[in-house]
Amino acid sequence: VIEKYFKERELALYASAQLVFTVTMEDAPFVSERLREMRATAEERERSERTTTRLRGSEPRPVDCVPRVEWLPYVEEALEPDDVVGFGKRGNGMFYVGTAHPPAVRAMEWLVEEVQPRIREAGVLCHKGEPGHIYVAGNNWETNLAAESASLRHALDKGKISFLGVLTDEQLERRMQKVRVFAAPLFNATGVATKNIFAMSRGLPLVTTTAGLQGLGLRSSLDANATQCPGAVDLEDDADGFAKKVLLLQTSEEMWSERSRRGLEH
Repeated sequence: VIEKYFKERELALYASAQLVFTVTMEDAPFVSERLREMRATAEERERSERTTTRLRGSEPRPVDCVPRVEWLPYVEEALEPDDVVGFGKRGNGMFYVGTAHPPAVRAMEWLVEEVQPRIREAGVLCHKGEPGHIYVAGNNWETNLAAESASLRHALDKGKISFLGVLTDEQLERRMQKVRVFAAPLFNATGVATKNIFAMSRGLPLVTTTAGLQGLGLRSSLDANATQCPGAVDLEDDADGFAKKVLLLQTSEEMWSERSRRGLEH
């Protein structure tokens, strides 16, 4: 009941505007459709109960005119291509940035439980300095939920993952120019993965999942069919494909350079 009430109030607020901006491209058509449904419902109610209804302040007002709804993308100021450190001067490993909240912990568990074993099967090591190693920047990784994760504790004990703590802006900028891959396997994104946009704006190739594309203006069929920035990111929802892309980006300078360039362009 409470959830329904707040959804109605949220839509009523949108309906009172002339223009609504959404942060993801997926939300724009969704909000438009809900507003059209709200208007149709209000009109039907007014027709059927015209002689008996009375105004109640807690109800959303009828939608006289559905407002225009547009996607306003989140943007980062991208580096100039000449300011991006090249492939040969970067080190191995996967990089991730984020606070240790439940979705992020699950993402790192998936990397150590599902992706790193595939990397090892390919004959590649996962210790520090190796392509399979995971570097995580952000707070609470050694003290919060992550500390309760058996798989993350095991990976930490075995030297397969490193927690870097909270980085300053300067430290983060330097780290973005030291590694070859930004690995962000998101599974339940509810908005825009700003970390992914930041990585792309720094010329760091991104490997993510379908949820990680939300709000980026990129389609799931990106590399196969889409005309929007083909080659800007690598999308893989299964561990095998994710591991292969992570390794390929650390061994193919041609592919790395293409992804870096297309990410900056996007």
